[in-house]
Amino acid sequence: MLTPGQYGVDLWACEVVLELKKTYPHLKLSIITAFQNPEEQWKEDKQEYYRTILQGVDYYGAVSKQPYIGPWQFTARDDLLLRKSDGILLVYDEDAAEGSPRFMKEKAVKKQQNEDYTIISVTSEDIQSIAEDERMNSVSEYEDSSF
Repeated sequence: MLTPGQYGVDLWACEVVLELKKTYPHLKLSIITAFQNPEEQWKEDKQEYYRTILQGVDYYGAVSKQPYIGPWQFTARDDLLLRKSDGILLVYDEDAAEGSPRFMKEKAVKKQQNEDYTIISVTSEDIQSIAEDERMNSVSEYEDSSF
């Protein structure tokens, strides 16, 4: 898996991959950041979490070897991620479509139009539906076990 390693869904996905590597040791995890040390502006607990994730990655690199300078670093990172991948799993909320996920989706769609590139999109509605299914399964299991 190749990820920009941003705090939130990206690092959660890294956690999942690190867990899966126990069963599938051939699975690889790479984090490619836009600039050097993106975690420096985060709170200490988030920095510790990030460093823990980094201990398990197979490759870590930054597109720019400098600290944050400007948005061009994100553009360069996204372009590299798209060039180095066969597809994208995008957790994306259309209603809150500002920022990096929207731009990445637009670039991925453009790449898909020109070549064989897979886009798997997970929406907030998908997540809500899964959460409701899980809740209903838990309630059903509890009711079954109480008799």
